[in-house]
Amino acid sequence: MAKVNPMDLTHKINHSLPTKLSDIINCLLPELSPKESECLYWIANGHPYAIIAKRMNISERTIKFHVNNCVTKLDGNNVYELKMII
Repeated sequence: MAKVNPMDLTHKINHSLPTKLSDIINCLLPELSPKESECLYWIANGHPYAIIAKRMNISERTIKFHVNNCVTKLDGNNVYELKMII
């Protein structure tokens, strides 16, 4: 994973004015799609896939797909590592 300059993060947060925590995640981790960021937010808060799927109005299989993409894009080995990133 590439090193990130903290000043760049501050600049991104101050200028994009996110309204949700998933938007902040997306701002800090721009390689993630908005849906992937939202899934990561719910995962980090301990919600199971079934509940996340209901909240986002998509299938549980799609949640697993987004989470898998997050793991791949963030060079993780599994979802538990992603929880530690957030």
